[in-house]
Amino acid sequence: MKTFDYTFKCLLTAAVAILALSSCGKETEGVSKTTHYVELELTGGSDFFVSKGGAWNDPGCAALEGETDVSASVKVTGNVNTAATGMYPLTYSAMNKDNFPASVVRRVFVVDVTAPAPLSDGVYTVDKDSYRHVNSSGAEVAYGSNYEITITQVHPGVLRTSDLFGGWYAQRAGYGGAYAMEGYLMYYPDHSVKLLYSHVAGWGDGMDGMTGAYNPADGVLSLSPTYVGNYVFNQFISKKQ
Repeated sequence: MKTFDYTFKCLLTAAVAILALSSCGKETEGVSKTTHYVELELTGGSDFFVSKGGAWNDPGCAALEGETDVSASVKVTGNVNTAATGMYPLTYSAMNKDNFPASVVRRVFVVDVTAPAPLSDGVYTVDKDSYRHVNSSGAEVAYGSNYEITITQVHPGVLRTSDLFGGWYAQRAGYGGAYAMEGYLMYYPDHSVKLLYSHVAGWGDGMDGMTGAYNPADGVLSLSPTYVGNYVFNQFISKKQ
């Protein structure tokens, strides 16, 4: 009896395996054995700066599926309004022959500044006496330590800062780099500074707005960005010595 059961089980297992192989062959019939995802490369880079009122000429996006040039199949979604300053995302996407998608995003910044800002690239210190103001309660808390950020002029009059929070969450609270607020600022001849774009990966949003100014006499950049309608991060920033 045991011999019969064992033989029966072996035969049943073999039958199931054959059926599975047969079924698999039918389901995958006509599907390529190797699929090449489309590789997209933005011509000229991912970030572009355009003067307000000027013309935006899309430099395009190159695409390869394996060794085949499929650039003509790339679709672009999004629009650039050069009449208004701001950041405009453009998404370039394509499907391979097995209908697997790929996409990349270009950011186009429309700016109304052309003269360079008198700030050199490098590491800057957010003074320990900087403070966060809470609109709902009026409470003010000092940063308490000197935190470091970087500032880079990426276009004449356009400054990129590594953290518009000034290190409040990423460094002071210890949340890490995902909670540093990337920011792009526009610098004007009267030494005022305006917010162009901001984004914090950890929460997926940006600043509500900002006031700012640079004092060429002492080299201090004062920024007061507002976040979620309640927090104002008043920062006094100077080049690290």
